Amino acid sequence: MFCSTRDIVRHLPYLKGDAFSAAFTSMWDSVSSQILKLETRQAYEEPGNPSFDAFKRGNWEEALHLIPASHADDVELYESFRERGIDFIRCRPVAFPPSDYIRWEFEHYKFNQRLGERIFIANLVAVDVLFRENAQHDFMVFDARLAVIYDHDPDGRFLGGWVTDDVPTIAELQKLFIFIKATSSAFGLVSS
Repeated sequence: MFCSTRDIVRHLPYLKGDAFSAAFTSMWDSVSSQILKLETRQAYEEPGNPSFDAFKRGNWEEALHLIPASHADDVELYESFRERGIDFIRCRPVAFPPSDYIRWEFEHYKFNQRLGERIFIANLVAVDVLFRENAQHDFMVFDARLAVIYDHDPDGRFLGGWVTDDVPTIAELQKLFIFIKATSSAFGLVSS
């Protein structure tokens, strides 16, 4: 029914960290309609993010206080999306009850949502098989024209990834995303 992201990336050239990140610049600027983002993990490592560093030290209040600063570069980008009418949709599976990391991430989602991002949460129990067998990598699809698929180490550190403009591959990623979104609830319903 669904392709596996593991099978999809097998045939794509791999880009290490900085080369992969550089591919984003033109994608953000050229998107004209929609961005789909699927996250697959229950936790990520975010070295260099002051809010994450405070969270890791156990300083919840400082972590929350630093959220706006950690998204300072995003504000202009999200304003550009709003002005251009771009729909940014994120889906993520969550194991309930949420871990402290997920609770921290939810605070970031509240910030992103105020900037216009639409966020949906899937109960991991309901979609566990799909994430074990098909959605093994985070990915983003830009206007059904381009897609990036992320590579993380077992601890959730970003390593690099794959970029594709192959229409059938992008269609497979979209199909996976749409099914997961259909099993999800709007973020505001699960975070309150």
